[in-house]
Amino acid sequence: MFVGIIGMGAFGELIARHIVGDITVWVYDPKLMIGMERRGVLSTTLERVAGCVVVVITTPVSSFEAVLRDIGNVCKPGALIVDVGSGKTIPARLMPKNVRIIATHPLFGPQSALGGLFWMPIDADSAPECRKSVNSER
Repeated sequence: MFVGIIGMGAFGELIARHIVGDITVWVYDPKLMIGMERRGVLSTTLERVAGCVVVVITTPVSSFEAVLRDIGNVCKPGALIVDVGSGKTIPARLMPKNVRIIATHPLFGPQSALGGLFWMPIDADSAPECRKSVNSER
């Protein structure tokens, strides 16, 4: 299984560090040179990352909507799009209806999770618009 991460800031690196080895992780960040490998994570194109079965978006809020628009036509039908920002309803509005969306908001920062993610609180069910969008496709 391939998981794509868009944005390799503090949260992107945290997620990659905890899942690499168990699954293949591809990342896209405009600051990274394509083809660079670091700690088992391969930097590649936005299109390749967006084509993964699971796509985790960890970009700054300022670029979030642009990223959603850029990947909308590339995502595979049935892909799981995970937002770890505070966009909540934006993915349901901008992403194609044939993808699944989990809008989350971690209630911790990457620095507080350096020892692991166990027991770290995360809000994953606060956007009725996202639940409606996801449930209407089932």
